[in-house]
Amino acid sequence: MSGSVCTELGQWPHSVYLVWFLWAPPSLGLGRLAVIMVGVFTLAIGILLSSIPWVDYLILKNLRLWNGTISYHYWQKPGVIRLTKVYIFNVTNPEAFLNNGDKPKLMEVGPFVYREDMEKVNIKFHDNGTVTFQHKKILEFVPELSADKNAKVTVPNIPLLTLSTQSSKLSRFLHMVLSITLRAMNLYPFVTVTPEELVFGYDDPLITLANTFLPKHRKPMKKMGLLIGRNGTLNEVSTIFTGHTNMKEFGLLDRLNGLDHLPYWSEPPCNNIRASEGSFFPPRDLTHEDIVHVYDKDLCRILPLQFQSMTEKDGIKAGLYTPPDDVFELPDKQPDNKCFCPGQECQCPPRGLQNISPCQFDAPVYLSFPHFYKADPSLVEAVEGLKPIKEKHETYFKIQPKLGVPVEGKVKVQLNLKVEHTMNIFSVAKFPDIVFPVIWLEEPGLPNSDTHAGDPPAHISHEQATHSGSQTPSQTRTKSSSCVNTRVVPPDAPALSHDYSLSYKAVTDLAMEK
Repeated sequence: MSGSVCTELGQWPHSVYLVWFLWAPPSLGLGRLAVIMVGVFTLAIGILLSSIPWVDYLILKNLRLWNGTISYHYWQKPGVIRLTKVYIFNVTNPEAFLNNGDKPKLMEVGPFVYREDMEKVNIKFHDNGTVTFQHKKILEFVPELSADKNAKVTVPNIPLLTLSTQSSKLSRFLHMVLSITLRAMNLYPFVTVTPEELVFGYDDPLITLANTFLPKHRKPMKKMGLLIGRNGTLNEVSTIFTGHTNMKEFGLLDRLNGLDHLPYWSEPPCNNIRASEGSFFPPRDLTHEDIVHVYDKDLCRILPLQFQSMTEKDGIKAGLYTPPDDVFELPDKQPDNKCFCPGQECQCPPRGLQNISPCQFDAPVYLSFPHFYKADPSLVEAVEGLKPIKEKHETYFKIQPKLGVPVEGKVKVQLNLKVEHTMNIFSVAKFPDIVFPVIWLEEPGLPNSDTHAGDPPAHISHEQATHSGSQTPSQTRTKSSSCVNTRVVPPDAPALSHDYSLSYKAVTDLAMEK
């Protein structure tokens, strides 16, 4: 070994010299030694870097909400079309139901499809890793995907039946005054209206009366409409976590209207708000949780969703989540539901029903899955025309596990009126105790590729609708038609792509963003 080599070698760290001494034969030159050492060093660095999830880190970094990020772009204004589908239960035998004691015969009419343009407005980021905003929604009817919105349907008279059901709380004198007043108004337990009127409002004498005499803070909407409050900027102010402090809380609600709980229920877990509002969920790869929660104002609660299996949506891997079987179970089998029952436990509704009256001006409105799917069989047996089917009526979400972004999601719920028999009010004396289905909704979710396949929209034609008496769309004695026309959606109708919050394109964009 030459002296120059030994001199240079002596300046190297002892560990390097030891490696060279053990590995290098006497004839090995310094250049070849350097190549070997660089290779060993590169291999070590490669092993180290491979153990660090750099791609996941970069994706999650871009996923956090902040003005100007790609996730903010899709969150603030998704740029995809959301479709809300409404199905109405037309009552075809109101007279036989009231006078002969027959079961109500229901005919599902629809869908009535509304394109929902949605964006988040009044956005304000906070230093504690949260952002506050409001939803702005505009619903526009889509005739090419819908049944006739100007046909006639017969449905329960919700204001009248609500008032009669609540009358049991009145004193005897007020009850008598109410009975006389309602009889003088010549009201009837059913109304015949158009689907458009039922959804977005029709003039109702009881609603007009309430707006005239009730104090401002108790006034209902000016018209009777089941979705009348969905257009425009919603009053509800939401605050969610942006992911900057903890990705395990990413997308979850922190506050609603400044409160850290739901005001409709007195105690947890019923008044909890720690749930997603539908845009993002904490990534399952981080939380390893099999239960996620989603909040929707119409639900009047947070809805648990349980992981079922891994699936795919257009080549993107996602976890499939559905509500657990006991989500609307009785408290004796699901104790967490006890706080949804006001007063005594005996006031709890049958299995499959959720009381949402605190969110509906105290009207006896109860939520269920469509056609009483997963509900007490007695609810289905009380009427004719319902057929619960899992594939048609189950709520589900498909959530990408690394991002927590829903690539597909459909919330399917039914609104029912819980009517109590009231003998002393002539207008409704023949209406028995019953949970009466009114409509069911399919909230926005990505469509399947067979948007125009399957059953065509069913609707009642103007010519075939029949009535008894001088019926007006607001309140008079009516008979509905049981005649149905089917209308096939034109094959060239545009395929409207929509998403519960973000399009699945957002998932691929986020994954590719560096």
